[in-house]
Amino acid sequence: MKRATLIAAALALLAGCGGSEEPSKKGGAPAAKATATPDPDTIVRWPRFWAVREGAETGAEDNLDTRYMAGYDENAVVYNGQDVVRVLAKKDGRQIGRVLLPRDRFVCATPPRREIDAGVAVFGVGTIGRDEGTCDQVIGVSTSTGKKVWSSPKIPGGGIVDPLLDARDGVTMFSNTTTLVAFDTATGKQLWRRGAAKIAHARGRFDRSRCEIGSALAADRPVIVVYPSSCASSFDPTELYGLDLKTGKELWATEDPRDPELYSPYNLVPHPLDGRLLGVIANRDDRKAPDQAAVVDSEAGATSRYRMPADGQEGEDSLCTDFATEEGLQWSDVCIFVAGSHLLHVQLVQSVPDNEDYIEIVAAELTSGVEEWRFRWDGDGSPYGHPAFLGLNAARDEFWVGEGNQEVERLSVETGKRVGRGQLRPGTELPRFATVGPDFVLVRGVSGISDVKSGLDYYVTKAPSG
Repeated sequence: MKRATLIAAALALLAGCGGSEEPSKKGGAPAAKATATPDPDTIVRWPRFWAVREGAETGAEDNLDTRYMAGYDENAVVYNGQDVVRVLAKKDGRQIGRVLLPRDRFVCATPPRREIDAGVAVFGVGTIGRDEGTCDQVIGVSTSTGKKVWSSPKIPGGGIVDPLLDARDGVTMFSNTTTLVAFDTATGKQLWRRGAAKIAHARGRFDRSRCEIGSALAADRPVIVVYPSSCASSFDPTELYGLDLKTGKELWATEDPRDPELYSPYNLVPHPLDGRLLGVIANRDDRKAPDQAAVVDSEAGATSRYRMPADGQEGEDSLCTDFATEEGLQWSDVCIFVAGSHLLHVQLVQSVPDNEDYIEIVAAELTSGVEEWRFRWDGDGSPYGHPAFLGLNAARDEFWVGEGNQEVERLSVETGKRVGRGQLRPGTELPRFATVGPDFVLVRGVSGISDVKSGLDYYVTKAPSG
């Protein structure tokens, strides 16, 4: 891993670019115009329409458990720092409003989807603790006013590990592993609440006391897939449950198709962006099937399992959202994305001694694991030419990989072939992540580098009409 090397390089690049705390600064005139239908092999310089920069946020010391996001709706862009949420006008980057959290509170959960639902951006909020913090509350921030429009009561139980927050179809779902709660996204009204033990029908005091759940929304319909990770013996088959998003009613129950004697059900969760794919179970001692994935049908609960198409690679498999890992980092070994009926197994290999960095993508059909295509992309060997993956676009039909802070390759999710090339030049040279919207891309700078805690660059990737 070259995290230290990259950060050291970024410190030199970012010296003196801290900027003011109010993020209403526009970028200069575009240096080039995006072409409407570029040749796939032609590099298009995407114009940066505006950029925002801030110095250190007001509040507590840096918390590595902070979750970051940059989302959008028709008119606004929303992003957060450790203890602040900012709402900007999409057309010019003007700050519409901000929500500053109390000194001992921080953002502990963000939705995996970049599209903001019902005109309200939702965030999980917790308390920073000396030994163990919490993630115990949800707030809603209006994209029209930039103000907090609601906050939920504090939800006891659970720590800051793997909290889940998602919003779709007017409903916000929050899980802290012991409790699952649904709110009306527009108003914050609690719609229903279920404990992990009740969902899993746990019997006996011991099972009920240690019962935890992982959960995520299925991508194809408003069904919550719940995976009880420690509600029974590790040698018993694990039950999966499908709940209706609006009511919490159980729709179906089924067994995990993997053998519990070979694969432990502990600490496994559904994919954060698509609950149909269950967490990959690794067994490096079994050469025939070292990694197994399971898929559940969201309508009837039918299950299937298969060997992962890119097996035997070193590193930990991370279940990833639209842009990168759940934490927004780019240097994880393996990242598993879900795009409709496709699974993308993406590996970023960084080798310090020989400087041979590359990205390898294996695409497979989601429910069967049948391989569809493979792609490998190498860096150019320059000090700032390390490859990085930027994630899926808004339509989830393209996957973007980048080199340093400059060239971007756009790949078709269906075929793995290049459909376009672009060029970004963000002011913060080491992007934390990118959010690829329809006809634009948001690039977020790494926090904790020099004096820049958070910043955003807005590029237009579609040529103006006329």
